[in-house]
Amino acid sequence: MDAQTPKPPVQICGNCHHYKVKMLTAGAEGKCHRYPPLATILNSPTGPITATYWPGPKQSEHCGEWKPRLRIAENN
Repeated sequence: MDAQTPKPPVQICGNCHHYKVKMLTAGAEGKCHRYPPLATILNSPTGPITATYWPGPKQSEHCGEWKPRLRIAENN
């Protein structure tokens, strides 16, 4: 039997190295950690508050910065 060439992985956010899943459901969203978070300054009655924001794409989206997830080799 000949060895078949494996298919390349589908390049979507759900299997990207930079994607961190928030919920494990179909169509769930996660956070993309490709770039540093955006810093936003919010005004509140007690003074300015700095907040960080990670983009939250769905698992089926793709931005063009896809990298394969790292896998740890198993010793058999």
